[in-house]
Formats: sequence, C-alpha cells, structure tokens
Amino acid sequence: MLTDAQMGQLFRAMLQFSQGKDPAPADPLVMMAFSFVRPSMERDAEKYKRTCEKRRAAGTKGGRPKKQKEGQSDFFSPESKRFDKPTKEPDNDNVNDNENDNVYDNVNVNGPQSMGGDGGTETPDEDAENAQEIVQNPVENDDDVKDVENYCKKNAA
Repeated sequence: MLTDAQMGQLFRAMLQFSQGKDPAPADPLVMMAFSFVRPSMERDAEKYKRTCEKRRAAGTKGGRPKKQKEGQSDFFSPESKRFDKPTKEPDNDNVNDNENDNVYDNVNVNGPQSMGGDGGTETPDEDAENAQEIVQNPVENDDDVKDVENYCKKNAA
C-alpha cells in the first residue's frame, strides 16, 4: 500500500508520461507501481492516435451530402409520400362530467379560544388582536412566549 506522498509521486509520474516526458520516480515502490500502469497508458495513447487518424481521414472526405441521389427520397422532404395519408380521428368517446360538491360544516364545539391564561375570557376578536400584536412586535418578555405556547396547546387538540 502506498502512502499519500507516494500516491502523489505516482500521479505526477503519470501526468509527466501523458505529456510525453519520461518520468523516473526516486522511490522504488512508486517506480514499481508506475511500471504496472505504464503499458496501459501506452496502449491507450496508441489507440487514441489511431482514432484521430481515422477521423482526420474521414474529415477530408467531406461531411454529409448536400443533395440526395437520383431515385431516393428524403424522409422529411415535401415530396415524401408520408404526408399524403389523411389523419385518423381517435375512436374514444370519453366524457368527463366531474363535479365537486365540497361542503364544510366545521363547528367549534369548544367555544371561543383564548391566548391568555385567564380562563378564556377573551373573545375571538381579542384573540386575533393579541396574536397580531405578538407577531408584529418582537418578543419582549417571557409572558408573551407563554401566551403563544398556551394558545398552541389549546388549539392542538
């Protein structure tokens, strides 16, 4: 197993070899590891050169032909017969008559809720005003926090 420093030396040797240089790592373990990697790098470089030569030769021949040969029709050309067929109408007779009859009959059986801990003497309008005041003004003391906690506990059930 190579240390991090040895892995760095191996990586540098691979980079130098890919740039056409002949690396010579000083560490014998790194040299041995590089000797295993070097043949595959040489093979890959040769394969890449052959691919480049093939593509260079194909590029000198030119690109796609600009016109079709005589007797051949282009699939997308206006002269193509594929556009002559009439379109077929769908055979489905789907009718969607969806109606939503949502009725909400929510009734508060607990009576008016209160934010304060005084037994529920406040009306819903006063609750809303207190909540709005707490939201608009930052928390100034722990009593406001307790009021909000009590309100949440009562309404969670």
